[in-house]
Formats: sequence, C-alpha cells, structure tokens
Amino acid sequence: MDAVIGKNAVVLLGAMFAALIAGYFAFTNLVASKENKISEFRQEWINSLRNSIARYISSLTYLSTLYIHHSARPEEKRDKFEMARDVEEIYARVNESYNDIIFRINDSEKM
Repeated sequence: MDAVIGKNAVVLLGAMFAALIAGYFAFTNLVASKENKISEFRQEWINSLRNSIARYISSLTYLSTLYIHHSARPEEKRDKFEMARDVEEIYARVNESYNDIIFRINDSEKM
C-alpha cells in the first residue's frame, strides 16, 4: 500500500513540477510578446509622427514658395482672391498636419 502511495506521490509531484515549468515559460512568453507589441505600437507612432511633420514642413515650404511667386508679380497682376484660391487646399493641409502633430505629442510627459 505504501509503495502505491509513494509511486502516486512521485507521479503527482512530477506532474505539478512540469505544470509549474510550463506555466513559467508561458508567462515569460506572454511578457515577451507584450513587450514586442508595445515596441511595434511605438514604432508605428514614431512613423506617423514623422509623416505628419514631413507633410507639415513640405506644405509650409510650398506655401512660402507660392507667396514668393505671388509677391514677385507686378502690383497690377496681384490678385488676393487668386492667391487665396491657390493656397486654400495647402493651407488646410498645413492646419491638418499641425493639429495631427499637436495631438500626438504629450506636453506633460518629459523626455
């Protein structure tokens, strides 16, 4: 009887030990997976912020170029309404990218 209980105890302890080891590796895998996902989200955030900044800068550059060309025209050929019509879409893109940048950056977080 004691031999049967001893064998069952060894089997039971072996199964518990195997379950603990499997649980440890599952937990380690879960933590590593979570860290990888956070890294992916951060990289996606960085890439979209870079795209917004690039769109903002390129739109501002285009606006300044249009203004320079408009200012270089003779006074009688300058039309403020034509200038406003030419920059309306670009100005909207500048505002959109600026707001996108502002919404992505947390002012209260220190770098």
